[in-house]
Amino acid sequence: MQGKRNYKDSLFRNIFKDKKRLCSLYNALSGENISPRDITINTLRGTFYNDVKNDISFDIGNHTVVLMEHQGSWNPNMPLRMLWYIGKLYRRHIDVDMAYRSKVVKIPAPKFYVLYNGTKDEPEHSIMRLSEAFEGESHWVCQELCVKKFSRLHHSAS
Repeated sequence: MQGKRNYKDSLFRNIFKDKKRLCSLYNALSGENISPRDITINTLRGTFYNDVKNDISFDIGNHTVVLMEHQGSWNPNMPLRMLWYIGKLYRRHIDVDMAYRSKVVKIPAPKFYVLYNGTKDEPEHSIMRLSEAFEGESHWVCQELCVKKFSRLHHSAS
């Protein structure tokens, strides 16, 4: 019998579906001081095979969307995945027809975090950028998506 490969992700989601714990984690990562009552959880859950889903996402008031992913395996494609996640979340927040109006549609600002605890030696803090995946001439591309990565938040004794 094979073990469940994503048990750490399931545990992560289970622990941080509690708003107090989630608030504590977010405050530690961001340096902010929000309250659990400021949080509205909006985590994406896939309904079809291989549908887009993420570990944890939530709104802070009506002005920020935060996406957090827990990774036990190194994945340099997290900015691309976060782009997919935020697109799906924005589709939930905003009527598609609004994008065709003559006024700017205001959207909640996103923040992206990856918590990595795998075995690959990685810096404790780094920024992963979507633009690092662009091929060809990208000097005119002004769009960027940055993901803050935190490695090995809890160091155990060896």
